[in-house]
Amino acid sequence: IGGDWYDVFHTADGDTMLVVGDVNGHDRDAAAAMGQLRNMLRGLAFDSDATPAELLRRLDCSLHGLEVGSLATAVLARVEPPDGNGVVRVTWSSAGHPPPLLRCADGSARLLEGASDLLLGLAPEAARCDHVTHLQPGDTLLLYTDGLVERRTESLDDGIARLLRLVERIGDRSLEDLCDGLLRELLPDGGEDDVALLAVRPLTDGQPGAAWSDARVRRSLDLAAAPTAVAQARRLVATACRDVGLPGDVRDDATLLTSEVVTNALVHAGSSASVHVSASGTGVRVEVDDHSDAVPRRVAADLDATGGRGLNLLELLSARWGVRQAALGKTVWFEVEAP
Repeated sequence: IGGDWYDVFHTADGDTMLVVGDVNGHDRDAAAAMGQLRNMLRGLAFDSDATPAELLRRLDCSLHGLEVGSLATAVLARVEPPDGNGVVRVTWSSAGHPPPLLRCADGSARLLEGASDLLLGLAPEAARCDHVTHLQPGDTLLLYTDGLVERRTESLDDGIARLLRLVERIGDRSLEDLCDGLLRELLPDGGEDDVALLAVRPLTDGQPGAAWSDARVRRSLDLAAAPTAVAQARRLVATACRDVGLPGDVRDDATLLTSEVVTNALVHAGSSASVHVSASGTGVRVEVDDHSDAVPRRVAADLDATGGRGLNLLELLSARWGVRQAALGKTVWFEVEAP
């Protein structure tokens, strides 16, 4: 039982909040305080446009006013949606926490520059500072607790230097493999402390490229988990194809694949989904966002089955398709080209 924690959630204005923290102690009291901090921060941040420094200040005031009585470190980051070039602005603030680590797409790794302010639970009136960095496509941002790098026999600086070297060496792996590799190499025996680790990377694979920059039609639709959702998505895609003069077979293939992907999103995510269509005279691209992180998997063909054929149809009918993981959920996309 310990007090290390992390959280990822969307705000009402569409930004994504990332937080990693460490409550002092290794007992039930620390675990309980960790839960209180996590929930209070969510409540403070969800419908607020406050900066991370201001949110940490308000969280510190809440700890004091509610007499939580715990000390904690935390690093909080607000991640904005990517701009037209795929660059992501990140505003962050630290309350006595180890600095975030940035691994650039060129393979170099460094700590983000910025002072670490006073930890939470000491002086709610203390001033706090925001810092800004920009993530390029292919960059990786790493937030972590000291359990990943701290050892009794060496300084914290030595542990962070070892982390930097390792991230440079294995940082080009997928995020899941990167985190697994860090834990395996830095904590081969499980470590002496609990650990929280959070990795973020701007999407590159599967992003619309130059071929879709001049799309004549762009449309989006939010879908509720309702029986009419699939028909609405099909109609959106079919209309876009018709409006740019795509042949009927392209329109039919695109609407069939839309049915499969939207149905899969609504069934497995159990919540709403969004459909985005880009169409030109050369083809159509469809993206379906949902809130499930479960990646679609191919199943063996079965003529009697009522489902499970979605990936087989994507490979058969699309020019290309893929899955992008996001902080909260995923996007399944496909492209159908005109002959």
